[in-house]
Amino acid sequence: MNATSGPYTKEHGAREPARGQLPKGGGTILDAIGDTPLVMVDGIWAKLEFLNPSGSIKARIAKYMIERAEREGLLQPGDTIVEASSGNTGNAMAMVAAVKGYRMLVVMPDGMSGERLAISRAFGAQVMTLGDFHVNDALAKVAELGRQPGYFAPQQFDSPSSPTSRAPSCVARSAGTSSRASPTALTLAPSPGTGTSSTR
Repeated sequence: MNATSGPYTKEHGAREPARGQLPKGGGTILDAIGDTPLVMVDGIWAKLEFLNPSGSIKARIAKYMIERAEREGLLQPGDTIVEASSGNTGNAMAMVAAVKGYRMLVVMPDGMSGERLAISRAFGAQVMTLGDFHVNDALAKVAELGRQPGYFAPQQFDSPSSPTSRAPSCVARSAGTSSRASPTALTLAPSPGTGTSSTR
């Protein structure tokens, strides 16, 4: 197991985030999530989800799940968000956590590209790697930590509040685009992932 442990330090490539909730008023990068362009490509409506600020559709679920946890009292100032991810969701949650002032621990399988780890760390997250190319060990570690005080585990694969737990594929129905639109929309992202498509 290769893990960064203890407090956030420069040697781990992570920073200590600000304390407390995001102050009211004023825009942040989170306001740029969603409202991605919907364009016609060879007769198919395509949603350009890679234009979300973290680079994928996972910015949508990261913001939704974290803000829902705040509303429900599951996530408190000073808590650490911990999530198992092979890349995009961890990066998106690290971005949201940085804006909102939470610590973030991303648990990734060993063998992921250095770029994936670097993006999470660039957002201030701590990264732990374990389990060769398989997410099962990462999921087990997140479940273990999520039961401890001071940790919140969104659990994108298991939580009923996660859109990814209900989305069967990257191709999804999109309604209300126009009276002449095909009912099929393709969500375009720079790397494979599961997501939903919408007119927003």
